[in-house]
Amino acid sequence: MKKRSHIPQLVALLILSMVASFALFHNELFSAHDIWHQVARLYHYNEVVSAGEFPPRWVATLANGYGYPLFIFSYHLPWLLALPMTLSGVSIFTSMRMLFIFGLFASAASMYILLFRLTKKPWASFVGSSVYVWAPYHFLSVYVAAAIGTVFMFALLPILFIGVHLVLERSYRWGTVVIALAIAGSILTHLMTLAMVLPFAIVFFISQIIKRKDRTTKSGVAIAGIILSLLISAFYLIPLIKYLPSIAVSSESGGLSDNFQRYFPSLKQLVYSSWGYGPIISNAKDGDISMQIGIAQWLAFGLSLVVILASKNKIFKKLVNQKYFQVLLGYGLLFILSIYFMLDTSLPFWNFAVKFIALDFPFRLLIISVFSGSTMATLAISSLKNKKLMIILGILFVLIALYTNRNHRRVNMYTQYALEEYVGAETTTNTYHEYLPLTAGRELLTNDPTEAEISRNRLTTQVEISEDGTISLHQFAFPGVITKVDGQTVVSGIDEKGRIKIDLTKGTHDIQVGFQKNFLIRFSEFLSLMALAIITLLVL
Repeated sequence: MKKRSHIPQLVALLILSMVASFALFHNELFSAHDIWHQVARLYHYNEVVSAGEFPPRWVATLANGYGYPLFIFSYHLPWLLALPMTLSGVSIFTSMRMLFIFGLFASAASMYILLFRLTKKPWASFVGSSVYVWAPYHFLSVYVAAAIGTVFMFALLPILFIGVHLVLERSYRWGTVVIALAIAGSILTHLMTLAMVLPFAIVFFISQIIKRKDRTTKSGVAIAGIILSLLISAFYLIPLIKYLPSIAVSSESGGLSDNFQRYFPSLKQLVYSSWGYGPIISNAKDGDISMQIGIAQWLAFGLSLVVILASKNKIFKKLVNQKYFQVLLGYGLLFILSIYFMLDTSLPFWNFAVKFIALDFPFRLLIISVFSGSTMATLAISSLKNKKLMIILGILFVLIALYTNRNHRRVNMYTQYALEEYVGAETTTNTYHEYLPLTAGRELLTNDPTEAEISRNRLTTQVEISEDGTISLHQFAFPGVITKVDGQTVVSGIDEKGRIKIDLTKGTHDIQVGFQKNFLIRFSEFLSLMALAIITLLVL
């Protein structure tokens, strides 16, 4: 099929994405759970890059001017994509809205590519992509939570499965490249969500190769893609792992290890729950936000069961195409498993898993339910031999998705706060200040901010002392943050509140404190550059 034949479907998906994001084409920003965090993060990312540090690591102006290792631990990809806009003068607010709009269309387009690879049917692929982009959890991620990481994961998840299917189809070189880029992009977008969805991709992959003779080769190629993804994201992943024990989230008192226990929805909520904009305060079951998977996704699961049963019945066997039987079973398995692991019955598994990896919200697995349910919509109608029935059911799926989610594409309210208010209100851009250095005194965050002389992401000051002594500086101590006195790097200590302290001789001294890449960070960046070179060679 010629590429030109996909243009009508992609244009239609673009229109549907624009309709879905219509509320974002407003001059004012909107209220949402994480919108203040996101605006501040994009602002600080742009500011640190403008100061000549790339990629950003330490933000000297955060934490009341004591500094904060935000981008050692927080994601990069959405802000990297926004940089061409912000650096060229586009406002932070407009850039923020454009990221959400781009994420919606990118998810529709990547889903269409996956579904067409599976079925080679443009109409059926359009149906599944429409259902995918018009899912309740998609709208919740944009308009209720402003979770930019989740929005981008909607676009990256189909790309990951494109890579999986390329490997299954013995397109090993491209399969390696796509898997590597998808997982690396997910690591740089939202590592915790990837940690929750990657096992499902592995389960699906195993379900498709378990009876194949070449399963060892396919498994080796998939593993190569995963290793390459780790190398691509090494600049972020290695420092994160190295310095994780140095921040509050790694301790029992400052960590969130038991946070997941409050975020199990009920089965009723997954089927249908009223739409709301309030946060979850005590428990997901009592929260004001909707946890529904989507009526269209549930119907797709039901139709898939009918198709699977019909393919095993002598009377109805002639009505369905068994070509998609195994892959339909695979996505059906993902749908069922994702629901199970969002319910209280899976609590023993979560209690075991969090001993090894930090996990927060079980309902993040809604993305797997939505993804697998939307894929089943395409596979189920593609299995029907009656083309008229396929078209009719496809139209019904799209109309159901549009109608049942028509009220979900609205913001709660538009706001008129200035950028300075967003930035000033965000002490660390994290609700629990979880990236705060372990030694840092939290009481310093609640004090009125001191007028620290921070320029181009560095503290610069002149100190005059009447006798030899030790002074504390207005920056927290953290690996990579170095101090220069009169142009010379000095050995520093840590005071009782986690601030850098230095010994000075009598007189006047020029002091500069800033983040400097150490060997580990430079080596991690080298690995990422090397991996990108490998990707380029594989592509060319």
